[in-house]
Parts: sequence; structure tokens; C-alpha cells
Amino acid sequence: MVAGAVAPPQIDLTNEELIRAHLHSIWLTETGVSLGASLKELLDLSRTEPSLELLGHIKDEICKPAAEACTLSRAERVFRDIIPDLKESQWYSDDWFNREIERAAENFELATGRWKHLYRSAQSQMKQQNSIMMDASRSSRDKEKAKKLHREAFKQLQLLTNDSDVYQSDFYSYRYFASEGFLPGYNFPRLPLSAYIPGRRGGYDEYLSRPRFLAISEFGPRAVIYHEGSKYEINRVIFMIEGKEPVTGSIKLCAHCGYLHQIIDDIGPDLCEKCGKALGLPMHNMFRMRNVSARRRDRISADEEERQRFGYELKTAVRFSDRGKGISFRTASISKDGAELASLEYGPAATLWRINKGWKRRKIGSGPGFVLDTEKGRWEKQSALEGDPEDPMGPSTKRVIPYVEDTRN
Repeated sequence: MVAGAVAPPQIDLTNEELIRAHLHSIWLTETGVSLGASLKELLDLSRTEPSLELLGHIKDEICKPAAEACTLSRAERVFRDIIPDLKESQWYSDDWFNREIERAAENFELATGRWKHLYRSAQSQMKQQNSIMMDASRSSRDKEKAKKLHREAFKQLQLLTNDSDVYQSDFYSYRYFASEGFLPGYNFPRLPLSAYIPGRRGGYDEYLSRPRFLAISEFGPRAVIYHEGSKYEINRVIFMIEGKEPVTGSIKLCAHCGYLHQIIDDIGPDLCEKCGKALGLPMHNMFRMRNVSARRRDRISADEEERQRFGYELKTAVRFSDRGKGISFRTASISKDGAELASLEYGPAATLWRINKGWKRRKIGSGPGFVLDTEKGRWEKQSALEGDPEDPMGPSTKRVIPYVEDTRN
């Protein structure tokens, strides 16, 4: 006999993103659009330089006025029981459903952004490596390296378009839109980061997906991951759109409360918007991690294993939502016999940043972040003595601080 009790799942039914995802699913049903097996059935991939815009018949179907009216009518019936609870939340307003339905088509197209980025990056890599292979002045070694990278990019395109084993792929259309938060996806990592893993000889290439707050360390620069009995090293970031460098920005963090301030102008605020304390020096070259690529490593040096053991220096920063009415959060305190034991702050929606400032045991004075080859997208090793003779760094490098962000309840 087995006895026990199963606790019911705790889901906040008034969570804005949860309600929005279910509203999108109702809207998609009312439009009658089938997502098919792959995003190549939704986007224009024709010609050598595809536009990646939504296909004409898809645009026509998702923009039907009748679909919006039917969605609103059906949503009123589906959410009728929780409307009183929604009205007590800070984010809800009487016209919320109307506004979200009007933006559904726009959000649908925005959700394809990660797929488009991966597709363009793979295409750009194929084009760049093909030019090397066709250049008679390049050495045989350069051409062999280019041939390998060209083959990897081609396999990445095959994975994105689901030429085989479609329903097990992270890029199966319905699973993809669920992971992007557009549709409900309780079993899939939300807004994941993907790592391209080249298969062993005779094996299959694939993408590994991880929740972004986990991926900032698991898929961090030069991190070692183990997959199906092999070791792989994260050696590149996938950002390579031809002629463009990785986009970076600057922030200031409050040392007192950890509040995040993105610097729009050259200076930024001097005082924390939340607690009013003085802010320190800004952090520059903040690089948003999207997706990465790994290479198989048969041997890992003792120094690399040592760094892996101590891991990265990770920093978390928070910023509460601002709906045009100032920072939105609630405060509470825990007291006993008149003495305050703790103070609490709750935001119905907050942006969290997870920042990777570098190895915990990095050299003194080396500064935060990692050195990135802005031409190849390759992470440089920490020491010049560790340089890879088979894949030397390009002439353009930049020290960047990788981070990921997400909105949480």
C-alpha cells in the first residue's frame, strides 16, 4: 500500500502573462490559422535573401476583424468567474481585453523574433564561410575550418525548418510559440536560451534549450556541458548578422537595494529611483545573451576544471513595472512585540536581470566580463597562454558583460 497526499499546484490565476497567453490561444482558434509543423509554413523563406515576413495568407487570416469580435465574446465567457479577482489586481483595467486582442497579431509576429535571429545568423555564417572557401588566396587550413563552420550552419538551418523528427523538435511551431510565452506552455521552458550542439560522427546535431536564468551560467562563456556521454565547451555566441556588431548598453545598479537603472543618455541618474540612495559608477558593454554554440572537447585542462568548480560571479538586479504611474509595488513588514523583523516588497510584475560578471577566481584587475571576438562571435580564453592555435582570435575584440532578463510575477 502506498499512502500520501498530493498538494494541488499553486497557480496565480490573476497573473497577467498567464491570462494573456490563454487569450492568445482563444484568438488563434478564432482566426482559424494553423501553425503547421514549422515556422517555414508561416514565414516567407523564398529567395536567397528571404524577408522572413509573415506569408500573405497568414496576415490576412490573423487580421480578420471578425476574429477580434469573436475572441472578445468568447473570452468574456471563459474568464467570467475570475473577473472580480482581476479587478483587484494592479495591472487590470476595463479595456484590458480589448487592447490585448488588438495587439494579438503584432505579438504573434514578435514571437517569431528568436527563430528569425537564429535563421539569419545561420545564413550569415554560411555566406561568410562560403566566401572563404571560394577565396583562392586563403590557406588550406582556413578553408577546412570554413568548410566545417559552413556545414554546421547548414545543419542549424535544417533544425530550424524541422526537416526530420518534427514533433520532437524545440522548433515545432506550437511548442515554439508556447516557449515564447505567446501560448500557454506549462511543460516548456519559457523564453529559453538555446545552445547548438554538433553531433558526433554519424550522430545528430541538435539545440539544447534551458530557462534563461539557468542558461546564463550553464551556457556561460567557456562553460563545459555534458551531453550524451560527451563534453562540450560553449565557445561562441550566435549573434552574427553580417556587417553588424553585438549590441551593448550601460546600466547602474543601486548598491543598497539592488534596483536596476538602464542608461538611456550618456550620464544616467545619480540617485536610485526606488530608495533615493546615491548610485555608483555605471557598468558598460552589457551584452544580452540570446543563443550560443558549443564545440566538442575531448580534453579539458586542469585550469579549466578549476574554474568550473568555482563557477561564475552572478548578480541579480530588479526593476518594478512602470505603467505610466510610477513604480508599482506594495510593502509590508513582519513585527514581533513592536520590533520589525523584516520588510517585504512585492511587485505584480518585475523585470529581473541576471548578470554574469566573470569567473569567481579571475585575475585581480582584469575587470568584470569576458572578451568577445566581435567578428567570429567567439569567447576568448582567460589567458593568452590558453589561445587556440586552430581557431585564433580575429582582429576585433571587446570586453562585454553578458546578461539575461525576464519579467516575473
